[in-house]
Amino acid sequence: MQRIIEASERVMVFLNNIPLSTHTIKGYRNCYKKIAVFCKSIEVSVFTDDEVEPFIKTQLLCAKEGKLCPQYYRLLRRAAALLSDQMQGRELVRRHKCYRKKMNNLFEEILAEFKSYLSQSLSPGTVRITVNMIQQFLVWW
Repeated sequence: MQRIIEASERVMVFLNNIPLSTHTIKGYRNCYKKIAVFCKSIEVSVFTDDEVEPFIKTQLLCAKEGKLCPQYYRLLRRAAALLSDQMQGRELVRRHKCYRKKMNNLFEEILAEFKSYLSQSLSPGTVRITVNMIQQFLVWW
């Protein structure tokens, strides 16, 4: 059990070097607590790929029953994969796959000006969400 806690702390150090929100970091910490409880219940001291699958299946059932929101379930899957990689000596990697289509240059200029205009009166999070929605529309159009 101690090895799992130490490995989860090493993963948390890795995650702290990635620009994540404090809410996401807290979410990962809660995930590792949940994984530790799971490992204690099945009496394992190492969380490997063999333990990831039953853990994820258990959490999927909870998600289907409405006990977990889909975002937290996805976070649990990512956390379990990172911990498994850490405990098996694999390199820790967290990537965001982003497939963006190129937007028209004129639209990019207009959007940049609009973003600076919005930044004067709205919070950074609201500006980011608004600009992302507009960008998705302009790429589609």
